[in-house]
Amino acid sequence: MIMTKGEYDKEGDLMASIKILKSPSTQTSQLTVNFTTDVSNITNVELSKDGETYISAISYTSNLATFDVSHWENGVYNNCTLRVTYKDSLDEEKILINNIYDITVEEKQRFYISYSTNIPAIKHEFAWDGGNIFYDKTSEIISDGTNYKYLHDANSKVDSYNMAVKVTDSRGNSDKTFFKLKVNQENISQELLDINGAYILDDFKSDTIDKNKWSYELGYVRNGETQRYTKTNAQINDGILALKAKKASDGSWTSSSIISHGHFAFMYGKIEARIKMCNLNGAFGAFWTLGDSFEFGYKENTSPDTLGEWWAYCGEFDIVEFYNKKLTCGTFFNEREESGRVWYDNYKIDDWHIFAMEWKTDGSLTFTIDGNVLSTTGATTNRAFHIPHYILLNQAVGASGGSPDSSTTEITQYVDWVKYYPLSTENIVFNSSDFVITATDFNDNNCVIRPTFNDNCINKSLTWKSSDESKVSVHGGLCVYKGDGSAIITATSQCGVSKSIVINSNNGKLFT
Repeated sequence: MIMTKGEYDKEGDLMASIKILKSPSTQTSQLTVNFTTDVSNITNVELSKDGETYISAISYTSNLATFDVSHWENGVYNNCTLRVTYKDSLDEEKILINNIYDITVEEKQRFYISYSTNIPAIKHEFAWDGGNIFYDKTSEIISDGTNYKYLHDANSKVDSYNMAVKVTDSRGNSDKTFFKLKVNQENISQELLDINGAYILDDFKSDTIDKNKWSYELGYVRNGETQRYTKTNAQINDGILALKAKKASDGSWTSSSIISHGHFAFMYGKIEARIKMCNLNGAFGAFWTLGDSFEFGYKENTSPDTLGEWWAYCGEFDIVEFYNKKLTCGTFFNEREESGRVWYDNYKIDDWHIFAMEWKTDGSLTFTIDGNVLSTTGATTNRAFHIPHYILLNQAVGASGGSPDSSTTEITQYVDWVKYYPLSTENIVFNSSDFVITATDFNDNNCVIRPTFNDNCINKSLTWKSSDESKVSVHGGLCVYKGDGSAIITATSQCGVSKSIVINSNNGKLFT
């Protein structure tokens, strides 16, 4: 499989001649190659499957290299090339730390310590006491070549700290440097929380939609509705979000739907928004949630997905809808069964109202308008009521909103702000101890990985990744077994904290 190559590269580094002792072996997404070389001062080992594009080893010695080949498709690759780079003189390249500066942060803020080195570092250590005691943080380093980042919590008291970072290269040579960390008094109550302890998800004070808080639904999405969702129909003016549905000259409609999927998800607590609905014929505006595991598109008219996470197995909570010319609140879906819908006739539709949903740890939901309780559900153990949900704000046209009048050319829903009241305001983001993940069989072909969160956490949105999609694929925590073997499934929070679990698939059954 491996051919040998000996030549000089553009920098003048000599490529060592390689002799393969035995065939490479694979385990999950990693490829291990044994070789021999007459040099020990190696600076890089690379592998090519096409003779042109090389990937660097994630670890190596003078006779063994390991590569991450998760992005390679399954198959046999001929004429592969192994290339080893080394220096003629060890004295020419001493590892040095560059581009690190003093850092000032607010108390409880998460921040990156960033720096670079002239040659690759394989070990990264940090000290918080001026270099007396170093802690190995290699596994937590985010690397882009020789540029590195380490995500840290400023949980220490307000003070100035003499920090140190130490790096080590593959030859055992080290360098360390010092910098100042200054932790200021936290200002979170002024920046994130209102006087009532609510986390302000968005008050729309920026000129455009904040891409760090919202994504867009695009195109024709669901329910046989008339509109096509676009980015341009969501506009902010004077601190008010306008979700505009517009009629084109050919009679077609465009509109807007913004979602917090991938940015913010919550479980338990209270969510609320100040909204002015449009009461024209054809208007179908909504403020609602879906389970954060939902990733597959709406397929209401098909049989249940093998993953169990098509709508509405992921869960749906409708805080408010303008539906059939009336306000309706409190609808929820237990799998595909609709429950809880209540109609309200005594509220002026096109006035400003505060629509809210309180979600308790027993799974019960309470829906309110302007602080008035409108409906309450009972406690439930259904999974959809005990997983994180994300937020949707949309202005649909048609279907259950009815047909617009021929003279209507614009339908608009206005939003002043969106807030979330966590069960506690002591912890506004993830720490490493704030969630765990566990896996259980879902059916013969897949399993579900369920996160369990600290009640104090307010951002419960996770992204998922499999180390080997050919063995186990993952979508929103739902895994499909594709072949016998194992894969590492990793869940990562919005703050960069990751948890992993090994999923072993054997004849369509889960073994962890």
